[in-house]
Amino acid sequence: MAQPARQEHLVDLLRRKTSLSLSEAQVASLVMMGCPDKQIAKEMGVGFPTVRFHVSNAFRKLHVENRTQLAARIQGLCVDTVEVH
Repeated sequence: MAQPARQEHLVDLLRRKTSLSLSEAQVASLVMMGCPDKQIAKEMGVGFPTVRFHVSNAFRKLHVENRTQLAARIQGLCVDTVEVH
């Protein structure tokens, strides 16, 4: 299960620094924390195809091709945020 406070922070960061929708940011944050799509669907109360749709949109909007690249992009945003403050 994802860590709620950490996920909320990631979602907020993604919403501020990217063009991701709320649902895309929620899914991307869970992907970054290593959650598989079926678990994401269960946690969000949506269907598996909906999760795949949001993952695909996040890939496209963040210009990545896979989950590893997505996680690295999000980590990069986190590092940039820490360095700025």
